[in-house]
Amino acid sequence: MCLYEPAKKILVSGDHILFDITPNITFWPNLKNSLKAYLSSLEKVFSLQVDLVLPGHRNICNNLNKELLN
Repeated sequence: MCLYEPAKKILVSGDHILFDITPNITFWPNLKNSLKAYLSSLEKVFSLQVDLVLPGHRNICNNLNKELLN
């Protein structure tokens, strides 16, 4: 789950977006394709106007689109 504050362009990404470690994309019996669902959710986040990302672990990010494209 992510929390987005559009007025301040802040995204609390939890474990959904991590910059120097990999989120755990695991198998869920009720979800056909966990990786596809994860990548689809990243596309949704990518469309947001974000100036500050607060991940669940390690470093914050000031340029989400640049980080996701790398």
